[in-house]
Amino acid sequence: MMPLSVFPNDCRCQSMFTVGGCHMKQVIHLQKDPVQASALSGLSVARLEGTQMFTFMNTLARYLPQLFKVDLKHNPNNDLVMTLKENTSRASQEIPFVPCSMHIYTPNDVKMCTEIFKRIWDVPLRITFVGDSRTRKPMQEMAKILIKELNLYIEGEDHQHLISLITHTKARFNIPAKGNNIEINYIFAPIMERVVDKPILGYDGFGYGARDIFEVWSEGKSWTNIHRNQTFHLPHLVVVNNGMWHNSKTSAAAAVSDFMHTMHIMTPILKKLSGLTRVIWPLHGPIKENLAHKPDLDFTPALDLMNSITWLKLRGSNVWLWDTKTLLMLRQKHECLRLQEAGLGNSLPYEWGCTDMQHAGKDVEKAAINMIWNLACNSLLNMEAAHCCS
Repeated sequence: MMPLSVFPNDCRCQSMFTVGGCHMKQVIHLQKDPVQASALSGLSVARLEGTQMFTFMNTLARYLPQLFKVDLKHNPNNDLVMTLKENTSRASQEIPFVPCSMHIYTPNDVKMCTEIFKRIWDVPLRITFVGDSRTRKPMQEMAKILIKELNLYIEGEDHQHLISLITHTKARFNIPAKGNNIEINYIFAPIMERVVDKPILGYDGFGYGARDIFEVWSEGKSWTNIHRNQTFHLPHLVVVNNGMWHNSKTSAAAAVSDFMHTMHIMTPILKKLSGLTRVIWPLHGPIKENLAHKPDLDFTPALDLMNSITWLKLRGSNVWLWDTKTLLMLRQKHECLRLQEAGLGNSLPYEWGCTDMQHAGKDVEKAAINMIWNLACNSLLNMEAAHCCS
């Protein structure tokens, strides 16, 4: 089994995922902008006290570069033409309060990384995403990019069906993808504290949970579902979040109560697992309230409270709390709202995520996946010292 120390475990590397890493005071001290420094200080206090964090994170998100742009030009017929474009990419943007650089990974870079990994450890690099659609989407984005380069496949499925599974927009099932020197898995577990196959009244006979999987992993073992003939080995990296699938079906107060129940059960299991492998918990990003099915029901404060509960439960453990992605989601939401307020809502590309109430657009997911590759591969590819996790 690969020891945790093979993935860099220092504060500088962690700062790519967690604002401030594990040295927030040092990051605050380096800020020349007093507004940024104040927001970082407020965020640090909110983490310790379990109070709302989105106010401070919204301030920090405004310092990220603008991505979505609208150009208005006259064509040869003197007609005014609107062009929507992305100004570079979020993956290539430097986050002001991350004290290291990120390499922009190509499929060929990942191929070289996984080859080296396999040569050193004699096992494929195993990355598993666990949760609902907010966790599935980055897995699918990662897999789509690598289908050709790493010859991804799903056992028992032809290539065309593989494509449909990986691009399925509402995949409420596991996606176990394998390829050359890599395994990329998605485990559908929107009600995480339940076990996998325990029936739930009103559902389709499956528990939609993952507690038993995590319990087996935390013992250093592989988990096998004999009913579905699926085996999930202990991953080298687990990206896990309870998501919104179950919570969004109840009131905001009930959602927070359900979440506290989830964390009461899962916290000791996640802490134990994080002693064996890298566990990353993406904190909730915002929803787009203007697109909510029930406009009077704003879940954003509840999501903020869930993030605070997560900090109180998991801080001090080896679980990394991922909120730099939350900043990207907040920035994207702000850009989308400005475009929609300008009357451009019906013209925006679906990929931007501006018309999706709860999911980030592809630009955010690609940037998030790039962070994962920087964690997994920078040291293997001998990146320069200025890079995170090198």
